[in-house]
Amino acid sequence: MFRLYLFKIARNEFADYVNPDESPYTGEEHVITSLIKPDQNYTPEKLKELQEAERKLDKIFSKLTPKHKIIYLTYLYHEHEGKYLPKRLRQELKEVLKISQNSIRVYKKQAFELVESLKYGN
Repeated sequence: MFRLYLFKIARNEFADYVNPDESPYTGEEHVITSLIKPDQNYTPEKLKELQEAERKLDKIFSKLTPKHKIIYLTYLYHEHEGKYLPKRLRQELKEVLKISQNSIRVYKKQAFELVESLKYGN
């Protein structure tokens, strides 16, 4: 377990070394609570498709809490390999969900493990 921790640190440091000034974040990132954006117009077919995907996602996350789903969507949409989410976005997540950064880490791990286990039928 400790080796994995060290490997992740080394990977992040290497990514910073290779691309030190290139941030993948624009500052426009936000907390994602749903696949359906309320301020966007969708075609009826696209809306139906998104509603079905949202139902499937809700069914998956019914085993956990709604906070897990929000954390999962936010990280899935915004996280880049070897980079942490911007501090501003992490702070927004803490405020919206009213939980600590440690809890966010735990919820993220649980959410991604749940989805991964469903992918491979475990």
